[in-house]
Amino acid sequence: MATEDAFSFVAIVVLYRTAPDATPTLRTLAACARMDGCERVVVVDHSPQRQDEAFARAAAALSPTPSVYESAPDNPPLGRAYNRAIRAHLGAARYVLILDQDTSLPADIVEAAQRAARTESFPALMAPHMRAGSRIASPCRIFLGWGRRWSGPRPGWHSLRANTLINSGAWIHRRVFEELGVWYSDTLKLYGTDTDFFKRLGRREPRFLALPIVIEHDLSFDSASLESKADKVEAILAANRAVYANDAWLVRLGVRCVNAVVRAKYALQYRTTRFL
Repeated sequence: MATEDAFSFVAIVVLYRTAPDATPTLRTLAACARMDGCERVVVVDHSPQRQDEAFARAAAALSPTPSVYESAPDNPPLGRAYNRAIRAHLGAARYVLILDQDTSLPADIVEAAQRAARTESFPALMAPHMRAGSRIASPCRIFLGWGRRWSGPRPGWHSLRANTLINSGAWIHRRVFEELGVWYSDTLKLYGTDTDFFKRLGRREPRFLALPIVIEHDLSFDSASLESKADKVEAILAANRAVYANDAWLVRLGVRCVNAVVRAKYALQYRTTRFL
């Protein structure tokens, strides 16, 4: 059994059309200090073809931390992949560290999480500040499915009901799943997975701890083609409707209005009706 102040975790990384040895997530995770608390790194690969050789190279870089490779070429919903990996690999670890494939981690993130967990009596949820370009993209204020960015890092305790987070970099305590019974949605394909999860978690655990850490994350929107941008916006707006589908009618109406404003914004910005 783990001692009262033991800090241990399982890291879960979902890949899609990215080689395990090419993702900055695994490369920077391997360089983190205090990885002795990591029970294992679980790589769930949604790519059409297995990438065993590339994983072997990534695993060698992660050694002596154990790592596991699971191929899921059917590309299931993201939340379903998280739930499966958590149920299969959490074991006796205290935390799950959720990571996207395009996140660059600072070398001291594990050490910072360990220190914060012990100091703050093992919070249900800890998260770094995530910077995309010049902006803090997570945490951010949320209003009817659309966010307002934080002006800068704000370490400490914050309301989860008044903010939302991006999955990558989130440290989720095992009691969230075992005691609170909050799991990821297995129906949302990709977008909205994190908004939905943290929205439901906020009803049971109203606060989270923002770590004094800033990580880099590539949201990949600015460099995408116009068609890709339009498809992404359409998917995000559909996810907004799904996430708030069971809320009060006034909230659902608000989401529809916000979605309409977003469509108009991008149509004007890129001078095309493709977003309408």
